[in-house]
Amino acid sequence: MLIQIEINDHLMKNVAAQILWNPVGTTLDTYFVPKNLLGAISLQFARALLVPKKYRSCEVCGKVMEISTDPHSPLAKRADALICGDRCRSQKSRDKRKTIRLRREGHGWGRIQEQISGTYSPTTLKKWVLEAR
Repeated sequence: MLIQIEINDHLMKNVAAQILWNPVGTTLDTYFVPKNLLGAISLQFARALLVPKKYRSCEVCGKVMEISTDPHSPLAKRADALICGDRCRSQKSRDKRKTIRLRREGHGWGRIQEQISGTYSPTTLKKWVLEAR
């Protein structure tokens, strides 16, 4: 109850409701807009309490990414996302080709993991090689 009172107090002082065009520009919708940094932090905290979020490390670069269905989060990823973006998607593709090549050359799994960028599980590496046959 105390958290609810504190958050509501901060929201009333530092966040305003506004009618704005949606991101596509097709219709008006109600949005909560922070007036200042404290409002942004309060709004972010309130959303974190209301919408469950999970975090996972990107299997290529290791950067932590938000896994959420929160429609207001620009950083949210699908529940099954393993990589954070296009750059890592490209790197994963290069790592996959390199894994297949190194395995065909007779290298062991430990050596292959040392040679590629990502932190993929041994199961993933073996799957790539089996798919390439």
